[in-house]
Parts: sequence; C-alpha cells; structure tokens
Amino acid sequence: MKKIMLMVFCISFLVGCVGAKETVYEFDGISMSPTIKDEQKVLVDKGYYKENEINRDDIVLFYLEENEHFKRVIGLPNELIQIQDGTIYIDSKPLESEYSFTDVWEGEIPIDGIQLKNDEYFVIGDSLVPLTSKDSRLVGPIAKEDILGKVVEIK
Repeated sequence: MKKIMLMVFCISFLVGCVGAKETVYEFDGISMSPTIKDEQKVLVDKGYYKENEINRDDIVLFYLEENEHFKRVIGLPNELIQIQDGTIYIDSKPLESEYSFTDVWEGEIPIDGIQLKNDEYFVIGDSLVPLTSKDSRLVGPIAKEDILGKVVEIK
C-alpha cells in the first residue's frame, strides 16, 4: 500500500511539474512603463488563453520577429482601430480603458484605421512616448496564434 501511495504521489508531482504553465520573466525596457518598469519581474500564465478569452486591457506576452514582447491589448477581433489627434477609437468610439491613453502617437496607422480580422489583436505599450514601443502602431495587428500567455502578476 505504501508503494502504491508513493507511486501515486510521484506521478502527481511529475504531472504537476510538467503541467506548470506559469513562467517568471524579467522585463527589459521602458515600453510598458509605468505599469512594468525596466528589470521588473512578471509572472506569465502560458496556458491562460487555452481556457479563457483574450480581453481588452490584458497584458500579453507574444512572439514577434523572433522575440517575445509584452504589450497591452486594446483592440479585439473584428474591431476598427483608429488613432486621431492623440485619441484611440474603437469602432469610431473613443477607447474606454482602465488605463489612461492620452496624447497617443499614431505610428504607421492609416487615417482610415485598421480593421482587425477575426483572429487579430491590436496591442500597444503603456509608455506613450513615440518610438519606445514596438507595437501594433508600427508592426500592425498580432495574430492570436502568436500570443503566448497573459501577465498574471507584476512583482
């Protein structure tokens, strides 16, 4: 009986270790300042979006040009994103967000905006200083398949 209990414990432990979905990252840069500061640690749940939807204001880890990046989701699938006179518009309405986006740099967004496809997201860095964030203003929408996880804790 002890051997069986020990074997069950070992198998459970190994499954728990292999199934661990959370990873600690050290953030590098100022693109998410003031929310995440340079060299601050963040905890990312890489399995979160297997069971949950990606929501506006989520901070996500995604893959772009052979690197991993952290940004905030502001545009969801099938939405029209526009930035005019420093204001972000979602489907022609000013963005309502928990985070304050004011005086936003337009980047490479056309005047008529970007229409997201059903598997695309528009992400932006919290630092609104021009050229400090390689985000959707410069590189366009991010595909759902490139989103690796959600930041669940900032340490």
